Amino acid sequence: MSINEIRQHTERIVDYVSGGQMLPVKDVSAPILTSWKRSLDDHGIDPSKTEPVRILTANELREYIGPIEDFLRIAKVGVQYLHRQVVDLGYSTLLCDAHGVTVDWRGNERFSKQWKEAGLYLGDLWSRHSTDRTDSLDGSQRGTFSS
Repeated sequence: MSINEIRQHTERIVDYVSGGQMLPVKDVSAPILTSWKRSLDDHGIDPSKTEPVRILTANELREYIGPIEDFLRIAKVGVQYLHRQVVDLGYSTLLCDAHGVTVDWRGNERFSKQWKEAGLYLGDLWSRHSTDRTDSLDGSQRGTFSS
């Protein structure tokens, strides 16, 4: 997909989930539309808005997910199952914690550069509208990543 096609697709999805234009059913499945609507309504994530992407470094991410490694092992099966449902549609699958940090990611590695540029990658901070962008990841600072 070209950038223009992606932009048009995103606009059509946002219009649909915002109560505007109806998409043909063949374009996007109901679970994907429901996910997009939840992202917009519940989490304030608008894919039509571009904001700077902040991805944790490998060291920051290792330090950050250390305390939740047991949880990630348990969640792995569910994330893999979900990803198998959307992979053929060209989607990636993210698992984010309560602070908006992507702690698990599945997607086509061939497009990893594009995923990273879009902020759809392991270690991305989804709470981009947070005003405090501290790089400190100690327990007292994690709350600054939440919205």
